[in-house]
Amino acid sequence: MNILPSFSRRNLLRLGLSLAGAGATLALTRRLAAMAAPGMVEMQGEVRVNGAQGRPRQVVQPGDRVTTSPGGGATLVFGNDAFLLREDTDVIFPDDSGRAERVLTVVSGKLMGVFGRQKLRIETPVATIGIRGTGVYTEVYPERTYFCLCYGKAELRSRIDPVYVENLDTVHHDAPRNLYADPAQRGGLSMEAADMVNHKDEKLILLESLVGRIPLFGPNPIEMPAKEK
Repeated sequence: MNILPSFSRRNLLRLGLSLAGAGATLALTRRLAAMAAPGMVEMQGEVRVNGAQGRPRQVVQPGDRVTTSPGGGATLVFGNDAFLLREDTDVIFPDDSGRAERVLTVVSGKLMGVFGRQKLRIETPVATIGIRGTGVYTEVYPERTYFCLCYGKAELRSRIDPVYVENLDTVHHDAPRNLYADPAQRGGLSMEAADMVNHKDEKLILLESLVGRIPLFGPNPIEMPAKEK
């Protein structure tokens, strides 16, 4: 269910990308941001907030738990951040505890997020990722977490084996990683390099547009193969 006004965001985005120069694209992203208030921008299938059926334009509050059903999904704005939740996803949003570092918990599923400059820690069952002002994509399964730092900087740490820590600094999907719940099944490896899978630049551009930004790789997506399941 598309709950934005009766224009096509996709067509507007394509129009913006066809215009010459980053300035025109940035002007478009600011227009889109003004039109997309905080909360649910788009919903498909069943989307629940704290167990109750989500509503069009519903504002996700600090500490809320958002889940999507099989075949479901949601695009939403949360403060200076924007998210795409795919099907079978369970996410707990940062609360207002007053801590210097907010915590976003991805319990399961597939999530893309773009973030403002405030410090944030992403937690999954097997990984802890410290970020600020980045774009990321993650898939969380019982046996592993897939994480791609699409651009920006992050500290990636295994929760299973804390000796595995990596500081990432990427421009364009340079260093995807798999982190494993049972390293013994991977020859003792808790973390290893992975391919870029299941996400594309167009979605990152769209999410950044909802909060008035363009990705760090620029206003135009770079052609790069992405394996789609």
